[in-house]
Amino acid sequence: MPTTKQTAKDRARRLASGCCPIHGTPMPQIGNDVIGGQDVYVVACPRKDCNVQATQVEPESVATLGPAWAHLL
Repeated sequence: MPTTKQTAKDRARRLASGCCPIHGTPMPQIGNDVIGGQDVYVVACPRKDCNVQATQVEPESVATLGPAWAHLL
């Protein structure tokens, strides 16, 4: 079965909907943080073999990857 490489555009589209950019699964909130004086939600991929984390300003809003995962886009 042939596999297709995920493009940065595909990953950005998943992330924009609050999903893991690699797996496409919704990322639930795992905590809170303050970035630049703004409260944010910390979300993560629920898969045990994935450690992708991001932040959201509001629940179910566009997720933003941190520096450790910025290479995915």
